[in-house]
Amino acid sequence: MPTIDMLDRLRATQGGPLPLRGTDASRKPEDARSFADTLKDVVQDINRQQVESGETSLRFMAGEVEHVHEAMIAMQKAKTSFEFMVEVRNKLLEGYKEIMRMQV
Repeated sequence: MPTIDMLDRLRATQGGPLPLRGTDASRKPEDARSFADTLKDVVQDINRQQVESGETSLRFMAGEVEHVHEAMIAMQKAKTSFEFMVEVRNKLLEGYKEIMRMQV
């Protein structure tokens, strides 16, 4: 399912689970990527799924796809991925607004 893959990518930016108390939290694994790079990859993946869904539905309407379920699965994957991205965006904006409301 695409949302699990995207969550794994987002978790990978943090270098795995959060460090326990008393451990060196400043260390980063060599293969850790920035959050921005991971987010960019996820958005590109969702865009790719949207494009593939559109192409699959056009092929289905043209009679090139034999099975309806192939087109429906592609469309549902794209829809679910997009909804996931919107929810992540909403949570990020909500967190940003909460930080901006904090008094220093």
